Amino acid sequence: MKLSLSYVLFATASSLVLASDSSLRRRTQCTFTVDELGFESYPDCDFDTISAGIERIDEDCLQRSAWIDTIASLSGATTELSRQEARQWIRGQCQDQRIPHSCLENGVEDLNLANIGSCNTGVLRSAVKEAIGNDCGHSTPTEMSILHRDAEGFVEMPSFDDSMNWLVQQCFGEYGCSTDLRGHRMTSCNYNDIVAVIEDHLPANCLHSLEEELKLLTGEDDYKLFIEQMCEDAWTNIAINTEFIDIHGDFNGPFMEMHNQGLEYLNTETGNFRGTDDPAYPVTARSYAAGEAIELFDKATETPGAGNSVLRESFADFSTCEYQAFMCCWGRDRQSGDDNGTCNPGAGNCEPENSNPGDNTNLCYTKDTDFTPYPQSIEDDVHCHGFAWGNETLDSISQLKANVYFHVAMHDHLYTRGYVEPIAETASRMCGCVEDMPAVTRADCSQVNSRFNLRLTRDESTHRLAVTPNVDTDLEVLEVNFRACQGIRPWSTEDEPIRKNNDLASYLYRLKVDGKLAEKDMDYLFEETLVGAYSMTRREGEEDCGASYCAKGLDAFGTHDPTYDCSV
Repeated sequence: MKLSLSYVLFATASSLVLASDSSLRRRTQCTFTVDELGFESYPDCDFDTISAGIERIDEDCLQRSAWIDTIASLSGATTELSRQEARQWIRGQCQDQRIPHSCLENGVEDLNLANIGSCNTGVLRSAVKEAIGNDCGHSTPTEMSILHRDAEGFVEMPSFDDSMNWLVQQCFGEYGCSTDLRGHRMTSCNYNDIVAVIEDHLPANCLHSLEEELKLLTGEDDYKLFIEQMCEDAWTNIAINTEFIDIHGDFNGPFMEMHNQGLEYLNTETGNFRGTDDPAYPVTARSYAAGEAIELFDKATETPGAGNSVLRESFADFSTCEYQAFMCCWGRDRQSGDDNGTCNPGAGNCEPENSNPGDNTNLCYTKDTDFTPYPQSIEDDVHCHGFAWGNETLDSISQLKANVYFHVAMHDHLYTRGYVEPIAETASRMCGCVEDMPAVTRADCSQVNSRFNLRLTRDESTHRLAVTPNVDTDLEVLEVNFRACQGIRPWSTEDEPIRKNNDLASYLYRLKVDGKLAEKDMDYLFEETLVGAYSMTRREGEEDCGASYCAKGLDAFGTHDPTYDCSV
């Protein structure tokens, strides 16, 4: 016979009150009470242990079988109990008193694991201790075992170690194993970096894969799309975004496109942008104003500038670059008094035919309408400087490529040095995608170093992965600095790389090694434009120029300039 509800009602802990039903008075009842048995001190709740406790109070109670009537009375039963039913009831009383009930009304739900911050054992134990407070009648380890017992429906109390592991998995299983990444400081935001952080925070005792973890953290099967959209939003809405027209009112899209061709007043005029030095070449008001604006944007700290904002290109030049690299090559120095180029104080020496930039490369040939060779340095001194970015759109070197363009083309070489106009009369552009620029032996190179000050966290309402600013003001979210490219010589080996800085070909090779540029794209740029990439000379590379020109002439045109002996 199964116990009815009335059998399991709690009897009061006071002295025994004998039932009046005649069926329960056939034997003289015993004198023990549940309180007197003191179950809290019992090593276990088997009936032999309980029987010994009853005999200590009433020596012959068990021999008379009066204990069955006593238990029936204590339970509030209205019919007789069998021996098995009596044993079951008294063991239940023992278990209830020996193993206390949880101090948390809603069990593990009251721990609010979604906002606990970490699933490591120390944090979980502290959370349980805080949740039960000081008025709970048992210890934190006991409460954890109770939570485990009640949630899984165990009869016996599980061990503390088992209960701790269970609680860790409860935290992991619902909210992801890497919850201790909350508040992790980030310096960038892109898919690969985010996944690397999560993988580093994945505990060894996590029972699911990295892929499952990413699904839990994002709440999406397409976790890559979620992370990419999260980072795209961060670059667009958390970081300050600026445009070239914010630098100066003239710098709109059409103006900048003309500027890259070597046109407009910044290129065609002569004079120092700071308004000083050679009186024979006074700077115009518009060049002076443009120079001031460029310098202000470069040095800005209290307002958005090149060092604290994402500069967005307002012209189409970058979007047409198929091979992730951009370069400027200058043929004239418009500015005296800066210790760069040949335009120096003195009447006449800033004329176009006399003023050249500092020489850092050898022009091999232009390739706009036809292949025009420039053998034996007949082009005079020329200067090329470029930069490159990765194949990951959200990588900082990709997001900040317009910042590097500003640094290279507008501030470092235009405002600071006064370098302007295309490298040669037969070149149609001053700045452009590397594949479209004249063939040269080499080019200098700049790269961006940045910190995107973010924290990786979880949204408080959705518990999904999120990024938030890690600083107090918008102007501190992004830190942008520029430096010479840190590259690897293309003719060195990956096992024994030879470092080479400030060299565009070497930086492209490093991007290839880092998996950020396809090898075929690098090879194409070396064949088309940076033809001295594999040369061990710094810039002369006349043999490299000749070999490249002959290959182009024979392959594409069948004729070539006689100064290059393509027959050998």
